[in-house]
Amino acid sequence: MQTRLQNQNLILTLLLCIYLISRLMGLFYFAPHTDESVYTQVSMMIAEDWEKNKYFSLDGRWYNDYKQPLKFWITSLSINLWKSPLVGTRIWSLLFGFSGIFFTQLLISRVCDKTTAMCITGLIVLSEYYLYFDSIGIHEVVLYGSGAAFLYYLYDFLEKNRWISCLLAIFTLTAVLTTKASGVMWIVLGLTLPLLILASKTTNEIEEEESCRVSLVNTISTLKRHIVGLYVKAFGILGAAEGIHYIIIPSEFDNIKKNSHQSGMIRNIGEILDFPVSNWIENLKFYWDSVILSEFSYTAIPVILLIISAPFVLFFKQREWFWRYLVLWVLFLISFVPILIVAKASFLRLFGVGLYFLYMLLAPILVLIYKHSSPSFQKGILLLIIPALIGWKITDTYRPLLQWNQTDLALKEGGGWGNGIGTATMIDHLAKLEPGFLLGGPYWGHPWTTIQIFHRYYPQLKLVYMSQETMDHLNELHQLTTKNKLNLYFAMVHHNFPWIESILNDPQLCADKTVLQKIYRNHVLSIEPFVICRVKKYKPPTITPDQYKQSIKDLTKKIEQYPNYIPGYFQRGQLYAALKHYEKAVDDLTKVINSDYISSNKQKNYFKKLETNDPIGFNQHDQQLKTLTKTNTFQKSYLIRGNVYIGLQQYHQAIADLTSALVFEPNSAIIYNNRGFAYKNLQQYKKAFTDFSKAIELDPQFHRSYAHRGSILMDLGNREGACKDWKRACALKDCQNYNDAAEKGICPTAL
Repeated sequence: MQTRLQNQNLILTLLLCIYLISRLMGLFYFAPHTDESVYTQVSMMIAEDWEKNKYFSLDGRWYNDYKQPLKFWITSLSINLWKSPLVGTRIWSLLFGFSGIFFTQLLISRVCDKTTAMCITGLIVLSEYYLYFDSIGIHEVVLYGSGAAFLYYLYDFLEKNRWISCLLAIFTLTAVLTTKASGVMWIVLGLTLPLLILASKTTNEIEEEESCRVSLVNTISTLKRHIVGLYVKAFGILGAAEGIHYIIIPSEFDNIKKNSHQSGMIRNIGEILDFPVSNWIENLKFYWDSVILSEFSYTAIPVILLIISAPFVLFFKQREWFWRYLVLWVLFLISFVPILIVAKASFLRLFGVGLYFLYMLLAPILVLIYKHSSPSFQKGILLLIIPALIGWKITDTYRPLLQWNQTDLALKEGGGWGNGIGTATMIDHLAKLEPGFLLGGPYWGHPWTTIQIFHRYYPQLKLVYMSQETMDHLNELHQLTTKNKLNLYFAMVHHNFPWIESILNDPQLCADKTVLQKIYRNHVLSIEPFVICRVKKYKPPTITPDQYKQSIKDLTKKIEQYPNYIPGYFQRGQLYAALKHYEKAVDDLTKVINSDYISSNKQKNYFKKLETNDPIGFNQHDQQLKTLTKTNTFQKSYLIRGNVYIGLQQYHQAIADLTSALVFEPNSAIIYNNRGFAYKNLQQYKKAFTDFSKAIELDPQFHRSYAHRGSILMDLGNREGACKDWKRACALKDCQNYNDAAEKGICPTAL
């Protein structure tokens, strides 16, 4: 007995060392996930201004998305304690990962025994999946750590009636619900624990009885005695946690939640009742390929067969384990089957809980095999198999992590997982650039959000969000940097914006180009490389119709995957308008206008300046930059749709939209000019004249307003005034009206 205890303590000490070493490696070496960069930025904003930004993830400013805030709140406490903000957020992942292992150890020690608990701990510590999620700053590890604590405290309260455990169960479940919407699944898992307690009580009684018939009677008797009381307690805890969560999270954001990007990824009841079997099979295949095979490799099929056959073996060979094992099977099915059914898209992170409960099924069987083996076989497991597993992890997981900042599993899902590869190289390159303005975007994640959160590494660069408005004023921005002896850089990847492709392919707009490929295990990945280049000489980007069409095709695929992806409708609406596909443009822009993205109370600059220091005097240019690089907000939808209505010759609708656009941009010469054009075509000359005059007042260099106002004056019989306006337009390189009038003898021939 003493020897077994010593062996257990030795193995636990070894597992703890492996956990700390591997997770610390992950803390510093894993390349950032796309979502991790975005979440880090949100935490930085909350740390900067708690009162203003504490509900930033809920209130619609964040792409109208809705995410529970607890993860952002706790990481904001430490986000600025290290130079690298990732360390400030990942330290919490390490703590919650340890919480998950610790409370799993406690729970399984109670439900099964200490040996089984130690086996599950070993499976989690050596798991490549949990290495990744214990190391990076996303929600799943917080959910897992809080959820494991909730299950333990709920179990302890239901079994021992300890009221301190009741309070802690309420606290930890509140943490789960305030971390992620999918935390509700832990409620269902918690409701299974009374069955686990009853199964444990019944098996103890079975051990004291001689016949299965008497055991069955005792089982039914136990069920009648305890089931009502256990579930009354369980529902009381769940209700209390839901009530606290309701108090913490303001209900005023419920509409954002209902229409969020995340809600579009979940099937509603009607969609589930349509029985999309093919989609369910795809999700199951993804779960098998990306989770089970990744974790168990060549042993995956034997492991699954072992778990499936175990209940039958236990029923005949070791009845005291049978009922508990059945409840563990129920927990496992609850942990991943609902996700297979409701999820429209397959994401590796969704199946972590399913893997957690799969370990709970596997560990008791491995322990039983170990206990019923010969002493020599047991010694072989301890001296050969466990060291071999550790050695395999070192070569297959830890070595590529140290060398390539990633693991094989982290590339299974693609997209956000692999995009962060090369971030350290990118930071080093940016730190070596000469002072200047760095234009990046126009999308969240890699590389732009990552560039922002690491800005303290290259303070000599002023970060400028690259919107369509920025590109419209690129010449002025280039003149500003040249005048102040600064450089103008682009930092981007290939994207479904046509003008990005036109920049990357232009040797003048994108000179001195550095292309940073995504490399893993000496292979260049198919992920688009990161590009840094300098504007050598300005010229307007040239965009072909084929580029527009390809961008529309890419956006359509994304919208089909995420039907509530409002930024996609906004971008595609602009592209349709540029191609004069007016009806399709109206449909997309109407979708945007009818969403909460348009609310003037919620439209902020998401890519706000996170650094307050100004080491080389950039702030003196802030006002001019604000004019040149105004963020492209979704409120532009009114202007774009108004212009589309002009193209459709639906002038009343155009006037209505352009009037709405003026609410958001009251000093826009373009909007006044375009509304004046609509009034002009309705022969409402007085209103048109007023709008053209206002446009000229706001922008005296706006030649189109002079030309249009001159036409109105001519229609009203004011030949002299018309010629005067046309002459001003001609001075601004718009001479068509004046030349036509001169040929007809209306205006003097000589200017």
